[in-house]
Amino acid sequence: MADPIRLILSIAGGGVVGYLYYRLIGCSAGGNTGGVLPGAAKDGIRAPGACAITSRPVPSIIYGAVMGAMFGWR
Repeated sequence: MADPIRLILSIAGGGVVGYLYYRLIGCSAGGNTGGVLPGAAKDGIRAPGACAITSRPVPSIIYGAVMGAMFGWR
């Protein structure tokens, strides 16, 4: 059984990391995020289905939270 405090902190931390990934890196294949790092594309050209997770903040946060839960589970 997982420690509830550890699991909650892992989920919250994963969500924060997911949002920061969306905000700072964004979709490297283009899209609407226009990440602020040099490698992020800003031309809006994207392949169909590219960046399904990182093109919007909610899927990025959910993905990060799920990854945090998996790392925090013991």
